[in-house]
Amino acid sequence: MEGQDGPMSVSGALQELKTQHAREIERQAEELSEVDQELGSIREAITNLEKQLETLTKFREDLHAKQQAGDGVDEGKAYTAIFGVLSGQAQNLAARSAEVAKATAERNASQAATLEDPETKKLIEEFNTFKTTIEPSLANMPESYRAALMGAHTALEGRLQERLAHLDTGPVAVEGDAVSIDVVFAIDAPEGAAEIAMLILPVRDQVTTDWLEKGDTVELTVAARALEALYRACHDLNYGHAQAMFGGFQGLLAVELELPGGEAKPWVDALQNHLAAVLSNSPELKAAGVLAAPALVQADQLFPPEDDAEETEA
Repeated sequence: MEGQDGPMSVSGALQELKTQHAREIERQAEELSEVDQELGSIREAITNLEKQLETLTKFREDLHAKQQAGDGVDEGKAYTAIFGVLSGQAQNLAARSAEVAKATAERNASQAATLEDPETKKLIEEFNTFKTTIEPSLANMPESYRAALMGAHTALEGRLQERLAHLDTGPVAVEGDAVSIDVVFAIDAPEGAAEIAMLILPVRDQVTTDWLEKGDTVELTVAARALEALYRACHDLNYGHAQAMFGGFQGLLAVELELPGGEAKPWVDALQNHLAAVLSNSPELKAAGVLAAPALVQADQLFPPEDDAEETEA
């Protein structure tokens, strides 16, 4: 018989303890199961994080490799973009060159008309006669003669200067918006040493042949100034046997110069500095309203994509 406060026998008390123990074991088993499930979830999450970490690590390595390899621009797209811009600039430069040529022809015609004026021709003839005939014999003349002749000559010079004052022999200036162009250059150094300097100009490739017919043009000036900068760079770097080669590429004028080796950076710096200085200080380009500046690119960006190259060869 059990009392109100618990079992009244030893066996009853022991049985109750066994029941409590069984309940405790069951509760602990449930807790163990919950812990095992939580551990499984954590392990799965860790596995997923390790996979993400591996993926991100590889992605970072690829990005770093691209960053180290160059500017990250697809070479084929860069090639298309570069020559697309240069072709458009070449058209604008050709148009400006035609404007300057027209203005120059008009100025030359006006000056020729001035020089053909009878009074002007007479003054020029008198001036030339004094210089070739009278001036050489002045030393043998009396002082009074010399003074009189020099006075007459000075007066003649004054009249002649007045008639020729409007004649301009400098570059012809034209009005209108400025034409901006890029002189693209690169130093090819596939093995680390500088091998070739390459320049692509926004100038039509026929400029090297039609100058015999057209004479000095703005396009020819751009080409000449670019070459000046190239040879100035060679002088700075003690390359005395430089011999540049010309050719047409994509309808534009290309210049190549084989380099003697050494580090590429000095060539990049020298070309960058001389191109910037020579192009910006050219009086002919200033008068024509042409703003020219150097543009450094990767050498591989000047080579056509493989598919285009194969089509060209075919």
